[in-house]
Amino acid sequence: MKIVFTALLYLVFFQTNAQSFYKGALVGYVNYGIDIYKVKQHSVYKGALAMGNTTKDTTDAAGCTGLRLGAEYGVLGWLGLGLSGKINNYITSKDTATGVKPNATGGEIGALINFHILRKEKFNLTAGFDVGYSHITYRSHDTKGTEIYGDGSWFNIRINPRYYFGRFGINMILNFPFISYPKLVSSDATFNANYDYSWKASGWGLNFGIQYRFLNSR
Repeated sequence: MKIVFTALLYLVFFQTNAQSFYKGALVGYVNYGIDIYKVKQHSVYKGALAMGNTTKDTTDAAGCTGLRLGAEYGVLGWLGLGLSGKINNYITSKDTATGVKPNATGGEIGALINFHILRKEKFNLTAGFDVGYSHITYRSHDTKGTEIYGDGSWFNIRINPRYYFGRFGINMILNFPFISYPKLVSSDATFNANYDYSWKASGWGLNFGIQYRFLNSR
């Protein structure tokens, strides 16, 4: 009976202390996946000043594949702070008139905050967000080599279940990103003189990847 009681105490102690995330942990991750956006475009035509500015608002869809990188440090057992970034490659199609396929690339970088809701020996459920800077470049590949680019803000809400095999593990990230470019500019000076152009995007994405925990618990 004493042996059984001792074994039960050991199991309780083990489950309480053998956690996948803790104060002082350093976790890095790499993920790859796809994001789907609803894009709201706003343009102001300034060319016909005698008639006043003409505005136009449109809604479209966009998608991109991306490589996501991040690292966080356990400030508390349930709270991690760190940095995250993403490299985007937007999905484009050929122009029906010219047959030329443009390409659009970009990325985000910012701070991350993670709340570790569930911490077991092999499983860690986190929820958090990223906030920071975003950039996009659109290359039309036309005869003028026209490019459109912009700088803006990035906010992303995440749900991130992680499973561990020792220090190494696999994970999935469900994203809900929000991106805003208040002013897009072009390599074409005529475009810049005649138009003010901006867009906002929101959507969702799914990423899969790996993570590694570097530091021991104290």
